Amino acid sequence: MLSSDFCFARHQPLVIILILLLYCCSAHAAPQETADWIRGTPDNLELRIRGEILDVDGRPALAPSLAVSIRDNNSNESVDVTLDGHRFEVWLPAYRGDWHALKIQAASKDGLRRASVGLGGPEFRQTARDGLTLTLQPSDRIVTAKVVKDNTPVSNANVKVDTSSGAVLHFQSDESGKFDIGLLAEERIESFSAWTDEPFFGGFQFSRQPVRDERADNQTIELFSCRDQKFRVVDGQGNPCSNVNMFLQVATPSPNFNYLGSVEASRMVTNKDGEAIFRWFPDWEEIHCYVDLKSDKWVIDGESQWVEGNFVVRVKQRLLRRKAFGKLERDEGSKAGYHVSWRSFEGEQKGHSDFVDTITDQQGNFSADVLPGATYCVFINDTREVSNMIDLIPAPTDDTLAPTAVLYLQKPEMLAITVTAGAMKRPVANQPVHVRQTHDYQSGSSARDRYVYTDELGRATAAVESGKNVEVSIYNADWRTSEKKLILAGGENSIALHRQIDQPRTVIGVVLQDKNHPIPTDEITIVAGAVDGETNGNEKLVLRDDGVFRMQTKAVAVGAIATTKDQSMAGVVVAENPHRIMRLYLHPTQQFRGRLVDSKGKPIIGSSVHATLRVRLEPKNRKRNAFYGFDVNRKTVKTDANGYYTFSGMPIDVEIALSATSASTAENQWLGTVELKANEEQAVDTHTIDD
Repeated sequence: MLSSDFCFARHQPLVIILILLLYCCSAHAAPQETADWIRGTPDNLELRIRGEILDVDGRPALAPSLAVSIRDNNSNESVDVTLDGHRFEVWLPAYRGDWHALKIQAASKDGLRRASVGLGGPEFRQTARDGLTLTLQPSDRIVTAKVVKDNTPVSNANVKVDTSSGAVLHFQSDESGKFDIGLLAEERIESFSAWTDEPFFGGFQFSRQPVRDERADNQTIELFSCRDQKFRVVDGQGNPCSNVNMFLQVATPSPNFNYLGSVEASRMVTNKDGEAIFRWFPDWEEIHCYVDLKSDKWVIDGESQWVEGNFVVRVKQRLLRRKAFGKLERDEGSKAGYHVSWRSFEGEQKGHSDFVDTITDQQGNFSADVLPGATYCVFINDTREVSNMIDLIPAPTDDTLAPTAVLYLQKPEMLAITVTAGAMKRPVANQPVHVRQTHDYQSGSSARDRYVYTDELGRATAAVESGKNVEVSIYNADWRTSEKKLILAGGENSIALHRQIDQPRTVIGVVLQDKNHPIPTDEITIVAGAVDGETNGNEKLVLRDDGVFRMQTKAVAVGAIATTKDQSMAGVVVAENPHRIMRLYLHPTQQFRGRLVDSKGKPIIGSSVHATLRVRLEPKNRKRNAFYGFDVNRKTVKTDANGYYTFSGMPIDVEIALSATSASTAENQWLGTVELKANEEQAVDTHTIDD
């Protein structure tokens, strides 16, 4: 019998090798970090966010209030929250792919101090890891708003105010139609919505035209008379669809499309006849509106239509979605809580994409309910990490094995962004900056989008993927700009955005006309605005008796268009960096004709044709994708018995955008552009449209 010492001595080299192998494996495969802020599997996954509410002095807030909600495209849904003194905890339904943002609002017991924060999907993981501190603050400034109708103050009007911090504030106007809004430091008003029981309705967004000064301490909200509007939902055979939830959006007509916002009644449910009535529909001659459905059964099929004064929405049954699976891989560290975006341009509704947002579980697993046969772009969207962006058909319609979406975390490149303004390159603080990286594939493209915010020095950083172009953009109410750059691994990746003029300057112009046949200046209307592709807005100007006009603008390039009261004369001028007086010459206007036919060549009778004048500047840098101009003087005519339409009193040397709205469709159809020239006869164009 052999002793144990003999056996060990004989096999000592093998034992040592095995020990070394076990050591190396255990060292290399360190136990995966377990997160206590996430629980469940992809089918029932929940994400926890904890935090505390402090008062302005840094002490725990006494008996504060707290509201938490998740947001889809159109509505907010309240989420249960546990509030223990000044500490709170909320578990979010991470397994649901139908919401993408979180809003948290806190207030002191007396309501005089508040705090709010809005979080997007890329911010969920880090917030869950680090926790959230809300510090209540008193108002930094007061904005006084006034609700009017026909220039008369409206009392007891209900008003909803959306702010840049994510807060939704509610007010009621006093006897003088006024109410005060207390804004926090760096907080801006983004939109107003106001309504009364009469019913009157009004509102606007600062981000859309006409441009309003969001920094002004006094604001005015105009209400409009409304009418009852019937909405009908029918299937492909025209049968009414009952119990369909839909959300209505109403806006001013083209070209501005400024949305009035929503009231509680904007969320409608059809009755047994497939109908719903909205009482706050503005009684305008022209209006833009659409509905979104919130239904597990139905999706909109084609364009909505006006039929005998009713807004008819045709629907079809939703496709049966299939479960798709994915896996996040990384060498070390936690795989939990990463926000995964699934993006497909092949949505169920024509012209719409399909977006699904999911979260990885403890093991890095994730899943999504996707459309069969659709190609999706899948990627991690996170504030500090980046992954590869892949495209695949996660739910094939043939016998092909469904692929797994495998993502790999990789070392991010940090993009340095600076935002400045003016000749002294003043830093612009608290500026939202949009960061986009696009993934192109054979049948389409998709993008990873994020927002970052500049600090007091006008600086921000963004984690981006190397080897891809990045586009950095600013979309303010009065300024927009963007720059692109290829991100290099290990390089100094930076982008600077600069606004050349940061204070309004005076631009002077003069309208010149025939001295022998002068037209009184009070019969001339002049509109001027920015055409530099970065500055937004235009305004109607006052013309002096000598034909001189002035405008205040931050734009590098400006344009102006003038028309006489009888529309017999008009003129336009565009100038870059105008250091001298702009000279605008009036010329005789012209008319032009066109024709609308259907796909069979049959004339379309009674269709509305719209012509909008576009004051434009041809950009020198064609790489920039921006609107170099503004739109004015929209005219509408109807086609005759032979499908012809005629526009008269149209200026020369101005781009004219044409669109048509048939007697049945609710949406405009693009016809193209024309530009009239002096002493040239415009050909009669025939356009084929759907009707």
